[in-house]
Amino acid sequence: MTSELITDRLRLHPVRPEDYENLCLLHGDEEVMALMHHGVETPEQTRLTLDTYLDVWKTHGLGIWIVHSIDDGAFAGECGFRFVNDQDGPGIRFCFLKSHWGKGLAQEASRAVIKYAFEEAGFNRVLAVSQLANQSSIGLISELGYTLIDDRFEGIEDLHLHELISENWHQSS
Repeated sequence: MTSELITDRLRLHPVRPEDYENLCLLHGDEEVMALMHHGVETPEQTRLTLDTYLDVWKTHGLGIWIVHSIDDGAFAGECGFRFVNDQDGPGIRFCFLKSHWGKGLAQEASRAVIKYAFEEAGFNRVLAVSQLANQSSIGLISELGYTLIDDRFEGIEDLHLHELISENWHQSS
């Protein structure tokens, strides 16, 4: 498993069992999870999600990082990858507490994990799923350089599938 990823404002570490309470806070927030594909989770569901996150790291050597502010160490959210439906490549996921919205943190964290996926983990393709209603997420995916490849993901009209190919990746400074 990788060590931490550090950006100008963030410290990201691979998810650990002791992140459960922070994940409950994030995954249990109705406003935060309103635009996430699977919605709000109970603490029991979050425990299962955490177990899945840990298993993904073991299986793929890549997964979800927990994001903290460098300034005060505060938990900000999660960013990283999930593997869905045997897709050819990991799918990015980013989710932040509302107090951290609108600050560019999702973009900063996403760039760090994408760079890791391409340069360290050796993936050539990373995916993203967006909900049509989540225009902020679609904007971020576009800024990261993703292209739309399917306007129906898992047979759902409002879910879109995007891809980013390593040779098209241009890490901005």
